[in-house]
Amino acid sequence: MSTKTICIASGKGGVGKTTLSINLAMALAESGQRVLYFDADMGLANAQIGLGAESILNIGHVLNHLVSLPEIVLKTPHGIDLIAGASGLAELANLNQVDTSNIISQFSSLPDEYDVLIVDCAAGISQSVLSFLEGCQLRVVVGTSELSSIADAYGLMKVMVGDLGLSDFFFLPNMVENERQGAKLFDSMNKVVQNFLATKLNYAGSVPREMLVDSSWRKATPMVKLAPTSVMTTAIRKVAAGLMSHRGPAFSARGVQFFMERT
Repeated sequence: MSTKTICIASGKGGVGKTTLSINLAMALAESGQRVLYFDADMGLANAQIGLGAESILNIGHVLNHLVSLPEIVLKTPHGIDLIAGASGLAELANLNQVDTSNIISQFSSLPDEYDVLIVDCAAGISQSVLSFLEGCQLRVVVGTSELSSIADAYGLMKVMVGDLGLSDFFFLPNMVENERQGAKLFDSMNKVVQNFLATKLNYAGSVPREMLVDSSWRKATPMVKLAPTSVMTTAIRKVAAGLMSHRGPAFSARGVQFFMERT
């Protein structure tokens, strides 16, 4: 079985990346996909809160050789399996390439039962983020209309193209006022990328701002489940469908990939 791997990244924090990742996973699960969610923020992980799960074991225990990766997979109440990241451990926030490659390789020890892997990265351009981006088939950079977010998203894309040699990735406008603003933000970013990075971005839609997001976190229930008819949920489902239908390069030309032997 081939597992589709999707990495969600951002240039800066505070752009709603984890909220988006959780709801994308929920939308995929509701469509019948068997989803594994890897909270790959090694220093400040919090996806288990949004998914209503409490994990005693996390990726830090695997890196310290206390348990194996299959032993930390957690069933959440929302039908999504979770590999929890660590929180409040500074030594895990800046992993080297050997450690990240080791993590990616260990995914091959998991049961062959997942249709989709969502990798929710930390913000920025740390070595672990770059390794996880290389290791996935689909790469999504999340950004908002704030100037700092746009600048940092472009900075991440510049590294993806210049240092990693990647050319097939998505830019996802998040927390926009409406679909028109999202499309305009994408078009602006795409023009800059085409002019200065000699590649073009893929578009799977945009996601609007939603007042109920804070409530969904307090209730540990993804928006897709809490408000299934909301504009945000409709947008998330459109993004999920767009990502699943995309047929880009199977993998990066270099680096270690998740589930590579299952393609």
